[in-house]
Amino acid sequence: MIIYILKKNDIQTDIDEYNKFKISDATQDLYKELEYFITKTEKAENHGKLSIIIDTQKNVEIKISKLGKLLKKQTAEFVSPFREDNIFHFPKQFSDDTDCLSFVDDNLKEYIEEEKIEDVKQRIKKKHSALIEYIVGDINLLTSKRKKIDTTIAEINKDFKNSNFVSVIQEFKMDTKDTANKIVQVLLEIKKFHDENTYDFGEPNLFSGQKMEGNNQKSIKLLTALLKNLKTNTQQTEINLEDIFELKFKATQNNKDTGWKNKLSDVGSHGTDILLKAMIYIMLLNVFKEKAAKKSKFKDFRLHCIMDEIGRIHSKNIKSLIEFANRRDIWMIFGSPEENDALAYKYVYNFEKEGSITTATRLIYDKRN
Repeated sequence: MIIYILKKNDIQTDIDEYNKFKISDATQDLYKELEYFITKTEKAENHGKLSIIIDTQKNVEIKISKLGKLLKKQTAEFVSPFREDNIFHFPKQFSDDTDCLSFVDDNLKEYIEEEKIEDVKQRIKKKHSALIEYIVGDINLLTSKRKKIDTTIAEINKDFKNSNFVSVIQEFKMDTKDTANKIVQVLLEIKKFHDENTYDFGEPNLFSGQKMEGNNQKSIKLLTALLKNLKTNTQQTEINLEDIFELKFKATQNNKDTGWKNKLSDVGSHGTDILLKAMIYIMLLNVFKEKAAKKSKFKDFRLHCIMDEIGRIHSKNIKSLIEFANRRDIWMIFGSPEENDALAYKYVYNFEKEGSITTATRLIYDKRN
């Protein structure tokens, strides 16, 4: 009799648990999902206590919910690094849980099981290695030009040392230094990486070493850094020779060393600045003149160099500047709004303009001609 009462109480407990499971706010959604299987399937002859089954279903539902949230979080973290127009066509975000699960089941699962990501990685390696080869080709062209410029600067420095006539300037030097341009800095890093790992990045080959995988990651980081700097400096649409390096100047004026300066105007006074510029231009012309003479059948020829505002140079240096240029077969044509040392020139003309007519009058006549 006691056993019967216990069974009856157990049945009533199960019925109460079932009704609570069916109508409770916390579990009615789960019940709706399981209702078909509860009401339509054949009744089992033997089964455990209904309250235990309900608790088991609740725990399973909680576990599934946690796993679903974890899956959505990890999926969102997985796709977050990809751009909107990524080559996998992965979405950047999901509208709801169903959208996320559909992506995992229809897209991501396929890429993982069929190793499509590995295929894409191989294609990316091939593309990024080709891109680096293309970049290095252009950078090599520009850096080779810098070497020629360094050679030219060395010739100018030597010429100035041997022919300096400016008493206040005891020494003057020019040199190049690495650029502060962030884009160029990354491009030069890419070139250095390529030169040090020519056969150890990109697709595997006969000469590949153990560093290939690490080098591939490094090359991608370098390209990513380049892209970042390009986005930051949107106004720079191209890289020219002047972006590869910067000029610096140094002088000893009145026995005082100025140190290396980024601007020629910081080396001396305004007049000295103009004079140094004039000498640099003349020496540059002389360098290119000599190079042209070696390639031309005309070995002996002269150049004309025009300079305006010559009055800014001290009169005592004008004659020396003319002689400096003449020794290099370069004839100077000066222009100035004011008269200065007329005897320093072979010919002097005065230009006057009335309306659209300009009149030139020769002021000094050289009887030697």
